[in-house]
Amino acid sequence: MRTVVARFLLLRFAGIFVFVLFTLTSLLVLFDLLAQADDLAMHHEDTLLPLAAYAGLRLPVLLTMIIPMSALLAALVTFERLASQYELVALQSAGVSMYQVSLVLLTGGLAVAGLHFAVAAQFAVPAEARLFRWAERDYAGLPGKAVLAPDSAWFDAGRYQVHIARAQEEGRRLETVAVIERESPAAITSYYEARTAQHGAAGWELADGWKQTLADGRRENFARLTLPLPLEPEQVMRVRLPLSSLGFDVLRQLRDAPDESGRPTRAHYETWLSRRLAEPLGTLIMLLLAAPLGLQLKRSGHQMRWGALGLGLGFLFFIAERVLAALGENGVLTPGPAAWGAIAVFGFVGVVQLITLQK
Repeated sequence: MRTVVARFLLLRFAGIFVFVLFTLTSLLVLFDLLAQADDLAMHHEDTLLPLAAYAGLRLPVLLTMIIPMSALLAALVTFERLASQYELVALQSAGVSMYQVSLVLLTGGLAVAGLHFAVAAQFAVPAEARLFRWAERDYAGLPGKAVLAPDSAWFDAGRYQVHIARAQEEGRRLETVAVIERESPAAITSYYEARTAQHGAAGWELADGWKQTLADGRRENFARLTLPLPLEPEQVMRVRLPLSSLGFDVLRQLRDAPDESGRPTRAHYETWLSRRLAEPLGTLIMLLLAAPLGLQLKRSGHQMRWGALGLGLGFLFFIAERVLAALGENGVLTPGPAAWGAIAVFGFVGVVQLITLQK
């Protein structure tokens, strides 16, 4: 295909995509602000700043939800305009097939998928973590001014099990600490309780507590005692964060040692890791679903019917994706089919339809 035709198609698709993305994002941000306005105004006399902060944190999260559907709508509108203005007929008369047109749009879809991945990894994940911590404080203050302090949590740290009543100083200081030391899962050797624990270079320094050795039943009080607990402050602070607010590195750590945070099984984290890679590719599936419908637009005057069918297939893809992900998180499906199953099935349907309709 000549470069000028490819550039024309990409510019047409990109312009429509940006317009659709901006419109849908603006509407969703507005509706979200209206839904949360009362909660935000409850703790602020001047609501303009918290509203702006909330919108800024929600924007990247909403973008990751809207980008695939915006790509589908942009592709459908692009095909509709090409069909209504007889540009598809002119392209085919010049020897340009629907395969080539679809390939150009899929190239644009790769760029959109890259944008989706970058927004999700670099902006949506930290924004969702800050928003969650802010919501835990009932939107008091401003996001980032205080860090969520987990209450009453258990941690598996090597041969130790640690229970805390509360964390402060971004997880570096723990209150009302209980530590169980084991030689094996069924053999407890010592039990510790302390009023506080402070993280340092040598480990955690327990203060104002006591230790009981189970072998002889001896109990000793101590003012200071350092234990080499393999527990980092970051692990303490992320215990209540949703998985959607954790980055790739943290998810991989939790996958390799899931017991350290008291969260579910290894398959749960593998499903989330696979979803992080699979979700941006949903944009390509949207374009594959739109391409055969674009050929129907060229052959038929029922643009509304085919457009509605395209939107229906897009929503069906999202529903299937979420259902399979839930099954994977609960261990019903293995992580691979749970994350990639919807993409494989709908991608296959799109390719088959494109081949059939082209013939």
